This record gives sequence, structure tokens and C-alpha cells, in this order.
Amino acid sequence: MDVTLEQVGWKPVFAQQLAQLDVPQQPARVIAVHRTGLTIAPEVNGFSDIPVGGRWFALPVNERPTVGDWVLVDPHTGSLKVILERTSIIERLAPGGELQLIAANIDTAFLVTSCNEDFSLARLERYLTAVLDAGIQAVIVLTKADLVDEVDDYIDPVRSLGADLPIYAVNARSADGMGNTGSVDRITGFFRRGQVNSGQHDDG
Repeated sequence: MDVTLEQVGWKPVFAQQLAQLDVPQQPARVIAVHRTGLTIAPEVNGFSDIPVGGRWFALPVNERPTVGDWVLVDPHTGSLKVILERTSIIERLAPGGELQLIAANIDTAFLVTSCNEDFSLARLERYLTAVLDAGIQAVIVLTKADLVDEVDDYIDPVRSLGADLPIYAVNARSADGMGNTGSVDRITGFFRRGQVNSGQHDDG
């Protein structure tokens, strides 16, 4: 089945940009970034892999294409022409101090961490700060909740990061969530047509 623009998150804000540009190129979403090019969806006139020339890498890092970007592609050559203005961007500093782009145009970010010895509130807070600074809705998902006696021992510290923060404790052995935060069914409510979500796993 062919992928439509709406299925990968096309919204009126991007359609408005396209109308203002008044160019013949076709829109597509970046779903992967490689060393020398991009993979896009949906295909543009049969092109799904788009080469990225040196001129793009000569730009500042925040102006280069990243996963989630909406781009305009020449249907005749399959070349990248324009990156549409982003509604959000998740970025971080690499160990060497260089800016890295993680994902663009995300509506909701799921921060996933396990209820075990790898749980780190400080690390989760760093991820949460990056997401909230980008203006993205954050949802915390605590997995392996069936392996602990008191799941609230994990929920309560996370709650300190934000009183209104959605927190869900779940386990792979049940269709329902555990603890006082609701069920898996409530998590699926974040997945709507045109809604673009991202997941960040804090640990195993």
C-alpha cells in the first residue's frame, strides 16, 4: 500500500509553507539520514533515496536535513531542494561539543525507562529537558513494572519532574498498565492519524 503524506504527519502548517513557496517540487518526509543521503516517504516519482550534496553539509548543523524534516524534492532529478520550516527540533551536544540534530517536527516524545537498577532520574531529566525545550509533549513510560514490589517507588520520583507529566507504568505480561497511572489503552490515545511521535529509550 502506498504511503500518503498524511500518514507520515503532513499538516496544514506545512501545506501553507508549500503554497507560499509556489515551487514545482514535491514534499516528502525524511525517515532516515545516511552518510551521503536521505531516505524519504512517500516516494517522489519513484525516488525514495535522495543524495545530499556538499552544499548541504557546508551549512550550519541546524540547517542540515535530519530525521522528521519535511523536504521538497525535484520529481525529475530526485534531488533535495528545500527544507520546510520546522515546528520542533530535538538536538543535543555531542561529547566533543558539536551540535547534533536528533529529530524534527515531533508532536509527542515517549521517554521509556525500566523499573530496575538502570533507572536514572538525572538522565531522564536531561532527556525531558531536551524534549520540553523543543516544545514537544513528553510522556514517561516505565516498563518492567511487574518486576518490582512497589512501582510507586519509581513513579513518585518521576512525578517530581512535573506535576502534570503523563506517566504510565506498564509490563509486557499484561494488556493493562500497573500502578496509579492508567492502562496501555490510554497510551494508544496519543497515536492519531497525522500525529507524529518519537521514542527515546533511557535503558534496556
